Amino acid sequence: MKYFLWILLLISFEGFSQNVRGYLYNSKAVIPNFPILNTRTDTYFETAKTGYFEVEAQVGDTLQFKSMAYKSYMMIVKPKDFNQEIVVELQINELDEVALKLYKKQELNVEELDTKLSYSIQKDIENYPFYYKPSGGNILAVIDLVVGIFKKKHKTPKQEKVSQLVTYNDFKEFFETDSFFNEAYLEDNLKIPKKYHQLFFNYLSTKYITSDLLNDKKQLEFIEKLISAKNEFLQNLDEFSAE
Repeated sequence: MKYFLWILLLISFEGFSQNVRGYLYNSKAVIPNFPILNTRTDTYFETAKTGYFEVEAQVGDTLQFKSMAYKSYMMIVKPKDFNQEIVVELQINELDEVALKLYKKQELNVEELDTKLSYSIQKDIENYPFYYKPSGGNILAVIDLVVGIFKKKHKTPKQEKVSQLVTYNDFKEFFETDSFFNEAYLEDNLKIPKKYHQLFFNYLSTKYITSDLLNDKKQLEFIEKLISAKNEFLQNLDEFSAE
């Protein structure tokens, strides 16, 4: 009888739905708004802006993490998954990167085109000289003029410095080395507990902050971005704690 009761309890436990909680990452930051499918119930769940997810499941269920941008990942739910927050890291689909490279725009070799154009004009003059009779000018001057116009039209534009998006590692290094934006600033000014600093860096990396804002000349603009992100971040933490 005693063993029979234990079997009933075990069956009841395995058939009882609970929540699997955790965070979803890629190699650089958290992944927000990502669909997660419980294949048994055919129910979709979605990660929050912070990459946090909470999926209703039972022991033995299969959770599917699938997207064109990432390699598919299947997770079999185990009893221990209900006792702690888990971390799932997805790998970027390399096939997408290869496809993008195939469509990469090729730069024109202007000098090579100039040479081809000059040769083409000279051959055309040999075949149709009457079209190139200048009024008291030099034939070669005409060629140089045409080539010069072509060069001006196809002059390679100057490359401007482009700001890059700041990643999790960039934020981590910045707050570890900067004399003003440091650990004390996070705790005293932004009121972010130390245990959440790394998670906050991940959250910042999803806010599309560019590297030019880390310049001293844009300090006020960067502070505004930090305060806005901090408010959203702490609000999300409060909501998760309440749940």
